[in-house]
Formats: sequence, C-alpha cells, structure tokens
Amino acid sequence: MRRSINDRSLIVSVNPNSPISEAYRLLRTNIHYSSIDQPLKTVMVTSAQEGEGKTTTISNLAITYAQEGKNVLLIDMDMRKPSLHRIFSQSNRQGLSTVLTGHISVQDAIQDTMVSQLSLLPSGPVPSNPTDLIDSIAMRELL
Repeated sequence: MRRSINDRSLIVSVNPNSPISEAYRLLRTNIHYSSIDQPLKTVMVTSAQEGEGKTTTISNLAITYAQEGKNVLLIDMDMRKPSLHRIFSQSNRQGLSTVLTGHISVQDAIQDTMVSQLSLLPSGPVPSNPTDLIDSIAMRELL
C-alpha cells in the first residue's frame, strides 16, 4: 500500500527542483564516482551523536537512487531510537529486529513506500540486545 509523505524532511520527493534536492543528487553522483571500479551495493550513513542529520541524509539519498531507476532497500538499523518508519508513514511492529530473531522472514518485513522503487525495512520493536543483533551472523547473512 502506498502512503503519503508526512514529513518535510523528504525534500527530494516533495520539491525535486530545489537546490537542496540538487545537493543530494550531487552527493549520490560523488558516491558513485568514488568507487567507479567496483559498483557499490551498500551505503551506510552514521555519526557519533544524535541530531546530526543521518535520517534526513539517508532518506533523501535513498530517494535519489530510486529516482535514478535503482531498486533501493532502506534499512533502519537504529534499534534504540528508530525513526525511518515515521518519516515514511510505515508501521514498526515488525522489521529488522524480528527478522534477525527469526520471528518473520525479511520478505514479509519489507514495506513498500510512496516512492517508486524504494522499499523500507524498519528497525522493528526495540530489542533488549541491539548490539548483539547487529553483530550477529544473521545480520551478516542479511546484508
């Protein structure tokens, strides 16, 4: 089911002609040319502190890749304070944590978004052991 955009932080989708949207497309191009000999399959955005724009950056970057015609799976690996499900107006009742603990298949946890060719794997319910799940064999196999 396609849902509407409820968050202004998805500027690439809401206003694709803005200078900020162009900056995200330039970032996508720079990432592409940084590994010209070996095409990238995974891009990760991280930082040391909250509030530095990781969620906004990865969401808009994912949209630029989808708009380019690539199939994109955006995975919310923040299992302490998940937020991607809210930005894309999706449920977080199941997701990465339930996949890694074997309660659901990854195919059943992936959700379509309102952006064509962009799917979301939300973090799922906050587990008691997020670090152990991210460092698990199941996570390596998923990636």
